Amino acid sequence: MNKDNVMRSGLRSLLEVRNIIFLKKKLEMGEITPDQCKEVMKRLILKKYERIKNRSFRASILGFGR
Repeated sequence: MNKDNVMRSGLRSLLEVRNIIFLKKKLEMGEITPDQCKEVMKRLILKKYERIKNRSFRASILGFGR
C-alpha cells in the first residue's frame, strides 16, 4: 500500500483534519511507513469512538485493510 492509498482510505473520514495533516506530513518525510500510518489511524479512531461498545464496529476498524 503506498502513501496515497493510506490517506485516501475510508479511515480518513473518521479522523480530525489536524491528525490527517500531521500523519500526511510524517508519511511524506518518510518518518513513518504506510502500514504504521494505518495503525496510528486505527488507534486514533478507536480512541475517538471509545464510548462505542459495539464489538462489530471495533472489529471492523481493527480489521480494515487486512
